[in-house]
Amino acid sequence: MNLYQVPPDVKEKEKVIGGMFDWGQFFWMLGGAGVAIALFATSYMTIGSEVLSIILGVIGLSTCLPFVFIKKKELSLFRYLTLKRKLKKQNGNLVNKRKDVSE
Repeated sequence: MNLYQVPPDVKEKEKVIGGMFDWGQFFWMLGGAGVAIALFATSYMTIGSEVLSIILGVIGLSTCLPFVFIKKKELSLFRYLTLKRKLKKQNGNLVNKRKDVSE
């Protein structure tokens, strides 16, 4: 009986943070926490209202959470949006298309 080496599945990213998140998701969460802390601290120093500062902090945290949890067509949301943007930037002109020359 022949034994064949099967390569590992490289499409799936390895979950390293608690078995739930990969490094990309972890850094998006860190960025969201940084935005939330910055908004909270800035609004608390300028306005002085704890409730409004907490609300602004939650809004700052929620700006990065879609990039952590939402997947579209088996891609992370950030990767999907970057590929979609690259596709829109491409022009639709074909290189070898003949122009109608009526001379």
